[in-house]
Amino acid sequence: MIGGKLPMTWYPQDYVTELPITIMAMRASGNYPGRTYSFYKGPVVFPFGFGLSYTTFTHSLAQNPLAQSGAKLE
Repeated sequence: MIGGKLPMTWYPQDYVTELPITIMAMRASGNYPGRTYSFYKGPVVFPFGFGLSYTTFTHSLAQNPLAQSGAKLE
């Protein structure tokens, strides 16, 4: 079972300030770095899947300890 972690990459804040909200071009051009992970080449704060872990769980039916010993319950 996968332990849910980050489903996206977190970029540094200065990268966000380079992306004017008025420019919606996805591809990089000139001084504009591009709007998707495909064009970003700098360091990231937290990468995709950061902290991702796998684990296993087991379960069983609950048992009454008195029933196992043969005692009658009323």
